[in-house]
Amino acid sequence: MKKITLIGAGLSGSFLAALLAKRGFDVTVYERRPDRRKEEVEAGRSINLAVSARGIHALKLAGLYEDIMAIATPMYGRMNHPLGGDSVGTKYSIHPENCLYSVSRGALNEMLMNVAEAAGAKILFKQECKDIDLAANEVRFADMNNGGEIYKVSVNKVVACDGANSAVRRAMTRNTDFTHTEKRFRVDYKELSIPSKDGMIQMERNWLHIWGREGGAFMMIALPNIDNTFTCTLFMPVEGEKSLSNLDTSEKVSAFFAQYFPDAVPLMPTLVEDSFKNPTSSLNIVFCYPWIVEDKMALIGDACHAIVPFYGQGVNASFEDCIELDECIGQHYPDWGKVFEVYQTNRKANADAISQMAQENFDDMAKSGFPEFQLRKYLEHEMEIRFAFYKSQYETVSFSLEPYTEAKARGIRNQQILTEIIEDLSVVRELGLENALAAHSIADLAAQANWDNAEQVAKRYYGV
Repeated sequence: MKKITLIGAGLSGSFLAALLAKRGFDVTVYERRPDRRKEEVEAGRSINLAVSARGIHALKLAGLYEDIMAIATPMYGRMNHPLGGDSVGTKYSIHPENCLYSVSRGALNEMLMNVAEAAGAKILFKQECKDIDLAANEVRFADMNNGGEIYKVSVNKVVACDGANSAVRRAMTRNTDFTHTEKRFRVDYKELSIPSKDGMIQMERNWLHIWGREGGAFMMIALPNIDNTFTCTLFMPVEGEKSLSNLDTSEKVSAFFAQYFPDAVPLMPTLVEDSFKNPTSSLNIVFCYPWIVEDKMALIGDACHAIVPFYGQGVNASFEDCIELDECIGQHYPDWGKVFEVYQTNRKANADAISQMAQENFDDMAKSGFPEFQLRKYLEHEMEIRFAFYKSQYETVSFSLEPYTEAKARGIRNQQILTEIIEDLSVVRELGLENALAAHSIADLAAQANWDNAEQVAKRYYGV
């Protein structure tokens, strides 16, 4: 039987194991953590998943769509909570059926493990990868079930799915032709929670709630769960007065939330407890190349392109990697050199594109309650309604299967188009954007747009 070794049984590892087992491969997965279906794992690091069209496509291939819908909560837009004002909702899409799905990372992982094992894959837990020697076709593991005893496994083909802190990727740094960059994003995060009250949900259910503060310097988000709770994540700068490290006493936590999130405080009875119980975690970005070693091994998912979560595309992008690799096997097997080469070629540029867009989208999320952002979003939705050739970057990323590279190119063009449309508004030319927004509602300003000219501007950028 055709043997293949996977390292890591997280989301991408379990999903890929299912795909490969269904193709008839003898799949063994080595996972350093315990089996979360049997043992409790560390809480407070999850960041609920936002599964979009790409992830839904993958889950349908895995036969999991109906199961996931049973534990998923649709989110149709962002609900912004300004300081001292009423909350304002902004829909993600002009198409009412388009939404993101808030899903528990742990629950999805458990489902994927079950699917992989049902397909014939074998998952071994508490097996920590220590090193890999592809010249000798060996991987060294520490058996944490047996006091960390080191042993070697002979391997044929290896796919490393072991996440942002990939042990396999670190072993690849010994290769002189391997380029490897890891950088810490400018904010850290801490998971908090909004429980139900007497079994009832405390905020509007079908929205991603955002509290952007200090001009977008920091923010809190909340994603709904099926049990009427919300998983909250506070993102703050790594250093400085307004950083998580500076919230080091109960008094500071209480005073900070009272100042910046007063509407959320009554909803968070365990705020102080969660602040000290849950760890402060960093967000790391990984770039590396190549992703493959000859016809022997490939990196996949966060192991080769860990990204920040601000576009909700981490799991979606990783699932696309798995589908791409599976399709390459279908097209080029048993030529593994070709399989890995085509997989890398088709995915590397797209991974780089979504990584950059995800970093940029932190600012969009943190500023989504601000008038200028809302004006741009309002105008963009109007453009999509009026002109069939126009599509927003967000629509392309979240609600289509078009390549991320195309979405990135659309985003650049669209920002230029929107800037020209805004500058064409006579009231903006007369008063300036800030004063125009102060004097008029967003809808009033949009109504004054010259849509004939807007169409010509957009056609010029799109070559229509």
